[in-house]
Amino acid sequence: MKKPRIYIETLIQLMDRAESFSEKFLPSYRDHFRMAHFVLWSKDLKFEMDEVAVGALVNSYRFSSNSEDFFRDCWETLKEYDEKSWDDDQKKYFLVYLFTDIFRGMGSWCDNGSFSNSKDKLEYEEITEELHLVRAKIETILNLEV
Repeated sequence: MKKPRIYIETLIQLMDRAESFSEKFLPSYRDHFRMAHFVLWSKDLKFEMDEVAVGALVNSYRFSSNSEDFFRDCWETLKEYDEKSWDDDQKKYFLVYLFTDIFRGMGSWCDNGSFSNSKDKLEYEEITEELHLVRAKIETILNLEV
């Protein structure tokens, strides 16, 4: 069976769209998509960087302090999986997967789906569906057991 492909450009477009939407309607999720975009786009992020260097780089992008902590937690989780010898794109996919884990628990992205404007509700539903599809593809590509 052929594994699905994900193109970095496609992920960047989705993260941009999700970030713009969340900035208007669900601001607590904005940094999740900004971090994913940062990982996909940044030429400065190197996976061999130590935690201090990553912290300084992340701090320069002015994420909220909670988001910086979340980024560091995700970076540590990536390091735990490092024995899988993923290439840089696969590591980016994994971080995007971690950053977009917004669908579980109280107060999750899914708890916020009521909009008075039908156009906004449709955009929310489209972004949600695309995020689910991307996360499922990443699970398959990386052989994640969830």
